[in-house]
Amino acid sequence: MLISFLDHIAPACAAVVAALGTWLVLQYARRRLIDLPNARSSHTVATPRGGGLGMVAGIVAGALAGPGDTSALFLVLAVLTLAAVGWWDDHTGLSARLRLCVQFGIAGLVVLLIPPDAALGWGPWIVALPHPLIPLIAALGVVWMVNLTNFMDGIDGLAGFQGLIGCLATAGMLPEGSTRNLLFVTATACLGFLCFNWPPARIFMGDVGSTALGLIFGIGVLEVVRVGIPLDLALLPVMPFVADATCTLVRRAWARERLSSPHRTHLYQRLAKAWNGHQPVTLLYGGLALVGSGLAFAEMHHAFPRGLGMPAWLSLYAMLVAYGRKWLVQEPAKPI
Repeated sequence: MLISFLDHIAPACAAVVAALGTWLVLQYARRRLIDLPNARSSHTVATPRGGGLGMVAGIVAGALAGPGDTSALFLVLAVLTLAAVGWWDDHTGLSARLRLCVQFGIAGLVVLLIPPDAALGWGPWIVALPHPLIPLIAALGVVWMVNLTNFMDGIDGLAGFQGLIGCLATAGMLPEGSTRNLLFVTATACLGFLCFNWPPARIFMGDVGSTALGLIFGIGVLEVVRVGIPLDLALLPVMPFVADATCTLVRRAWARERLSSPHRTHLYQRLAKAWNGHQPVTLLYGGLALVGSGLAFAEMHHAFPRGLGMPAWLSLYAMLVAYGRKWLVQEPAKPI
């Protein structure tokens, strides 16, 4: 009876604390953390950043208010540590090397807490991985999820809306437990944060929120795979972020561009330019996340052919990429 009550109160607690916390951060950020627009920005008005701190406060409050165990406390500590580094980075700008070192350390802890199985499912197939490679591949996946979420937090409401839909869908795939609760409270914390970040945003998420959210995406995918669900289904709710960031990275590497340099060539950035606004793109990516979630649940309940959910989603995304190609932003050449 107590666990049932906590299951209901924790998400509400997360939403309220996130909304209140974001409002408090907004008062501080207006004086100390202003994001000024530049040639590579997707916004045109100086806007405070760092509002993700309020979202993280909501996640922690919700996770502590709900049922949990020692493993859950360590996961919350991992999220808090990464958020603290992100908050520092929002203020001073840390080196990529330091950020990656912290991210790999935290990813290693997460993999220890949620150890992946050697047999990895993808569609109707089972892939047996060499045992020494399993933790390394899992840690690399978590670090990529952290960074791609950071890359995708570039227009109003996009990361928060993806967090709301992706975490709800991923939680729905899991049995009751601490990770499921963490995903649920993250979804409602994103809802509280969106009160201030929905287009036009009054405050941006910042690295403090985007890296923490990316870590929770990674935790969710690892847990879904651990309970025996194929990896392609675990990824479908967050595929808008995974596909956009990964395709952009591959395209830029193929063109021999410097991967660490800022740019405006993500598909979501191109669409925001084409449609002259953030809200249509945020809603579109939310729709893509809903389609991916629906395909995942349809496969899980045998209402869709096994293994075809991911190809169906990628086909839809490929059509969107084909449309977005003509809006590819060409960065001006640097003077010699």
